[in-house]
Amino acid sequence: MPRPELRFRLNGVVIPEIRVQRALVQGQPVGALEIAVCDPWIGWLTVDDNGHLPDPHLPRFFLEYRDETAWSKVDPLLRRLDPLKGWRAISPRQLLQTLRETGYIQVAD
Repeated sequence: MPRPELRFRLNGVVIPEIRVQRALVQGQPVGALEIAVCDPWIGWLTVDDNGHLPDPHLPRFFLEYRDETAWSKVDPLLRRLDPLKGWRAISPRQLLQTLRETGYIQVAD
């Protein structure tokens, strides 16, 4: 079965490229898998759930995805009526699980 085409947004901006990686410590990958995105101006940055921020009023990452394969099959009238246009909020951990389930990654966390 072919993998669905997925598209990602971070804080409302479409991200053309993501990477699944582990943190590098002294050049060696360690720890749990994490999601990194490529920003054209600042380069690669890791996206987390911002749960460690001391002030709840600080800005947080808002990660979304859309299954373009499924979205293209939705009735055009329903697509027009969807206020989110097929975009669904997702946490970095949930995104890793989705990438596993769709066959994009085959490595354990």
